[in-house]
Amino acid sequence: MNMKRDTTEQATQIWRQRKAIFNKEALGYWAYVLRSNFVGYMFLLLIVGIYYYVKVLGDLPTDYPYWWIVMLVLVPLLAMGSIRTFIVQPDRMFLLPLEGQLSGYFRLAFRYSMTIHSIRLIFGLLAVWPLYLHCKGAEAQPIWLVIGLLLLAKWAVLLSNWQESKLVSRQARQLSALFRWIAALAMIPIAFIYGVMWAALLLIIVALCWIIALRLIRQHTTGWETLIEREQTSRRRHYRFFAMFIDVTPLPPTVRKRGILSLITNMYRFHSSNTHLYLFTKTWLRTDLFSMFLRTTIAAFFIAIVVSSDGVRTAILVIGAFISALQLTTLRDTHRYTFWLQMYPIPVTKQVGAVLAIMQTALTAQAILFALTLLLRTANPLYAVAPIIMLLLCVLYFRLNLHHKWTKDMLSD
Repeated sequence: MNMKRDTTEQATQIWRQRKAIFNKEALGYWAYVLRSNFVGYMFLLLIVGIYYYVKVLGDLPTDYPYWWIVMLVLVPLLAMGSIRTFIVQPDRMFLLPLEGQLSGYFRLAFRYSMTIHSIRLIFGLLAVWPLYLHCKGAEAQPIWLVIGLLLLAKWAVLLSNWQESKLVSRQARQLSALFRWIAALAMIPIAFIYGVMWAALLLIIVALCWIIALRLIRQHTTGWETLIEREQTSRRRHYRFFAMFIDVTPLPPTVRKRGILSLITNMYRFHSSNTHLYLFTKTWLRTDLFSMFLRTTIAAFFIAIVVSSDGVRTAILVIGAFISALQLTTLRDTHRYTFWLQMYPIPVTKQVGAVLAIMQTALTAQAILFALTLLLRTANPLYAVAPIIMLLLCVLYFRLNLHHKWTKDMLSD
């Protein structure tokens, strides 16, 4: 009995050590982020955003369909998010024999993840609460009641996420994730339009259906492969952000099949000068970088459609373009540590031109979409010039700064 308790304590100590190591590494990267102008720029955007938010609320009619904005903010925060276990590849060998004594390890991971996701969810609720109060007035529900419901729902989501990692079939895991998103899409508008009690009833029904379905599906005792994959995804997300400011520890990228989009490279002329353009286009389209760019573009587009203020709409699209440009800069590092790439009989400096060409093409397509959106949604067509100006500034920065800097870095490697 004492041996079992000692093993459980050792397991919890392993999790604490891994969390401390990751936090120390992240703090080291954050030091470089704080030295840049990024934090100050984001703080300035926050102040400007709050100012325009208050200003727009003063002119907004009380019958405005606020629940669309509430859904855009809260549904992803409720449905997304996994449990940070800090599980790594060797654990399949070294921790597998202790599988029955790892309850303390995973309990700490669950508490840590629940705390982080709860903070994000509460901040998201506080962001949309003034809009909700403005539109509902005296009919608004107490905020503590809504917070209680959202935290309970988030707890259920993380529990389902944990059970989902044990499922043997990938198709079953995908269906589970889809079910979770549908439940969140239904619960948020019900909570804000019809009341917390109806949303709580829906949560109970969904939970019962999930428990019944879970008994009919094959499961592992611990989904090691899924946990390792999710942990790597979480680390990639962190490293991709820090890569905007400094070189970070590389992880192998997640490659996805995108058959139709990948056909874009068939339009390239079959010539050695297009080698790196072909490679980096395939890389961009088949990794998370394209998904990030697409999500940012779609989010900015839909927010611009919903917002009624021309100034706020323009600011959202310009910010979306700026974030996309930052995300695209990480494309250059995707093959930086691929040794066989140096064996190509092509100057390595050609990589810079290929990456910049892809970045400019992507941002140009995005700028055209944003400009057309402003032309159709704003009374003054001059607003449509803002995304084009942002594009020109990005291109100038790429050509005058990044091209020289990246070429110098490659020659010094």
